[in-house]
Amino acid sequence: MQGKTHRLGGVVATFAGYIVLQQNDLLIPGVSPLLQLAVIYPFAQYGATVSDMDHHWGSVPSRDIFSKGLHTFLHLGKKPREAIERVRGKRGAEKSIMYNLLGIFAPEHRSWQTHSDLTIILVALGLWFSVFSEWAVFGGTDAIIVQLILVGIGFGIIAHLILDGITPEGIWALGFVWINALVGKKILPEKVGLVPRKTFFATGNNWEKKIVYPGLIAISWIEFTAIVYLSLPVEFDISEMRFVARQ
Repeated sequence: MQGKTHRLGGVVATFAGYIVLQQNDLLIPGVSPLLQLAVIYPFAQYGATVSDMDHHWGSVPSRDIFSKGLHTFLHLGKKPREAIERVRGKRGAEKSIMYNLLGIFAPEHRSWQTHSDLTIILVALGLWFSVFSEWAVFGGTDAIIVQLILVGIGFGIIAHLILDGITPEGIWALGFVWINALVGKKILPEKVGLVPRKTFFATGNNWEKKIVYPGLIAISWIEFTAIVYLSLPVEFDISEMRFVARQ
């Protein structure tokens, strides 16, 4: 999916996640719900495009200084790998342990490093170790802010993976990769896509432009309306057919 579609997907995921958290009393107690949404929202927008840091820099959607640092970190192994290839050739390089290890920091687009279940696991672990574990780095007000930031980034990344999952290329399922490795043969698909491998579903085609993007716009407005309604001090009582004070 294109950057604008991912950003819109981040909006939809943020609103949906906020409504679920609010309706299940899972928001942070003592902090205004709408203020929590205001903090989550921009970080979800960033999370919705951060997976595309595996692109070459010219195609990265977010091109701020932080993104540059993250992009550089993700691609630290690229130039050393190229140097090994020049010396040993492509086939010879692939037999090198160092070359393969450096591949962890040399992603290509839709790589396992940024487009897999691993990404969500890392965000969840970051949230746990920084806020909830007995070794938590942050406490008090700091913990509240970090929690909202990571929840926002998590919402955005989930939206990104879902949207890329409805393209022919799909996304990596590292859980399946590990199972295949344990079994010793490929019994499960290592990349998962939820649509047929047809040109119609490709990024930038009518599937995205005429169905997915307009659909996300409609859903975001429905969610926004729901959030406004849930924020009102009154609610509509169907049995009495009138507005009453919200409990």
